This record gives sequence, structure tokens and C-alpha cells, in this order.
Amino acid sequence: MTLERYLDNRRRWETLIVAAAVLLSLFANVGIVWIEYARGGDDWPRWLPWVLETTSHVGLAAIIPLIRWFDRRFPIRAGTWRISVVAHALFSVVFSLTHVTLMYWMRVGLYRAVLADTYAWDRWLGEFGYEYLKDVRTYMSILVMVYLYRFILRRLQGEA
Repeated sequence: MTLERYLDNRRRWETLIVAAAVLLSLFANVGIVWIEYARGGDDWPRWLPWVLETTSHVGLAAIIPLIRWFDRRFPIRAGTWRISVVAHALFSVVFSLTHVTLMYWMRVGLYRAVLADTYAWDRWLGEFGYEYLKDVRTYMSILVMVYLYRFILRRLQGEA
């Protein structure tokens, strides 16, 4: 495939790349959770990692456009990097709150509809702290991938 052909269908390819990355992360995380649960013994529901990780990844995929939107307003550049980095650090809290809220309510709905059970967190602040530590790494990883992708694309076009 030529660069021109790629650029003609850029949005489609970018969507496929993001979808592939999210799916790869989903399968990797489910595998990790299975390994962690298996270490604790054989008495655990095999479907649980799929519910937990799928709701998280669907929520993540839904808010990736929000990250791109915010980055267009606060791009990290040589002249404005201090302001942009602080803005992104603050926005990572919004990202995490959005992700956690989507993930939590999807789980509540799935538990109620499929399992006729209840899903609830007893300690919201502790759970959010735990999720934020994971989400801030995810947010920064997404930004790094976006900037690396842009750099490579500019390089291929002879601009970088």
C-alpha cells in the first residue's frame, strides 16, 4: 500500500488501528486476570475477567475521541509544553472519572440483566483511587501513541 492510498483512507485505518489496540489490550488483560485468579485457587468464575475487562475496554474505546479532542485544544509543543502538560494532567482526572463511570454502570447493567445480581462498590474513593492509578498510565500511553503516530506520519510525508 502506498502512503497516498493510506492517506485517502486515513480515518478508516486509524479506526481499525485503535480497535486492534483496544482488542489486543482486552485479551492481554483478561489473560493477566486469569493468571492472577488461578494463583489463588480453582474456585473462581471464568466469565468474570471477561465482564470486568470488556466493560473497561468498551468505556475506554468510547472516550478515546475525547482525548483527541482535548489534545487538539492543548497540544504538547515546544512553546506551550508547560501549560499543556498541566492541562493534560488535570484532564486525566476527567478521563478517569468518565471511564470509571461508564465502566461501573455497564457492570451494574450486565449484572442485573444477565446474572440477576447486584454489582456495587463499597468504597468509592478507594476504588476510584485504584482505577485512577491505572487510568493515568493508560491516558499517558494513549498520548504517547498519538504523538508517535503523528511523528511517523509526518516523517513519511517528508515534513518531520
